[in-house]
Amino acid sequence: MAEASTSKPEQQPKEAIATQQLIPSEAAKEVLEKRLEQLPAQELVGQFFAAISRTSIGPDPETARIMGQTEMHAESAKLEAYKKNLENRDKQSDRDHDYRCRKLQEDSRNLKIVLGAALVGCVGGVTLLVVGHPVVGSNLLLGSAATIYSIVGGRTPFTKDKE
Repeated sequence: MAEASTSKPEQQPKEAIATQQLIPSEAAKEVLEKRLEQLPAQELVGQFFAAISRTSIGPDPETARIMGQTEMHAESAKLEAYKKNLENRDKQSDRDHDYRCRKLQEDSRNLKIVLGAALVGCVGGVTLLVVGHPVVGSNLLLGSAATIYSIVGGRTPFTKDKE
């Protein structure tokens, strides 16, 4: 009996122990490997491509349609905003042009008035010199002549010096 107590328990084959201790994912891998070995290569390739064709990478068609419509709406809103922006620029450009035209007409009218007054001053200065008021006539003639000279030279009283 001493032999019975000292003898080792009967050992199971290693394959049996390995399958008993497998976790479920490893067992599934093992079953799949056995199945794949049984399938012919041509059928395996066909099943692989069939599985890939069933899976889609993007959203389902309804979601894709809604996403497309949303994107189209956003783009059309940007286009409308751009058109409105161009219309506003055109209106502002027209207003600026009208303002410049009025300013030019006003400056031109004022320039004609100053030039006319300077010519009248020249005539008056010559008349006063001839009549016998040399001090007043010469000052009036000199001032009027200088005004006419500056206007003809391009410097008007209405332009700003940019120096």
